[in-house]
Amino acid sequence: MKDNLTQRREFLKRLGLVVGAVAVSPFFKIREAFSALIEEKKGLALSLAYVHDATKSDEWKKLKKKNDDVCANCTFYSPVDKVNGKCTIFPTGEVAAKGWCRTFNRKVDAKKA
Repeated sequence: MKDNLTQRREFLKRLGLVVGAVAVSPFFKIREAFSALIEEKKGLALSLAYVHDATKSDEWKKLKKKNDDVCANCTFYSPVDKVNGKCTIFPTGEVAAKGWCRTFNRKVDAKKA
């Protein structure tokens, strides 16, 4: 009888681990989706004329923006690494530090303020 009890406990422990792993697994896929660079030609990025490289944007050139008018110098941007970061305007994915969109708002330099 002890063997059946031991086997049942072992089975329930393993079942718990499997159920827990299955329950947590979608979060790993969601994390990957949120860390991918957003697509320029879809949804909100398209409507805000977002580009990964500001110098290749016709609108950026037409508005005669400065070379440092890029995502890395925007108030909505927070860096993740040297080339990409998160933007509060785009809730999913990352934007390029050299990118630009119509919502660009220059950061106030703390030393000048």
